[in-house]
Amino acid sequence: MVKIVQKYIADDGTEFDTSDEAKNHEADALPSKLVGLTLEQVRAAILREDTALADAIEKIGGAIAILRRESGEKRRAAKATPADGGAPAAGGDQPQPRDEAPPLPAPHRSRRAAAA
Repeated sequence: MVKIVQKYIADDGTEFDTSDEAKNHEADALPSKLVGLTLEQVRAAILREDTALADAIEKIGGAIAILRRESGEKRRAAKATPADGGAPAAGGDQPQPRDEAPPLPAPHRSRRAAAA
């Protein structure tokens, strides 16, 4: 008699019996994807040439932001009110304004594309 078997495969190829097990495995393995990255790999993620790595970076960044907000380390700026003269509240870990946006890394061009 033939048996139907359903398995779930995580992005690293590991097989699991349930979808939740596979998802938990992927979430636990996510930080290891960032270990030892080269500048070219980071650029490829920023430029969305490597969407899997870009997704991993975004997920980890989101998790870090949540933990920082929950711990009180990262707060939103207080809104200015007419009572305080329209000036934002003093104190807190407010980011300093920048004169310009940080530069994006230059896109990677293959030798073949450069020769054309």
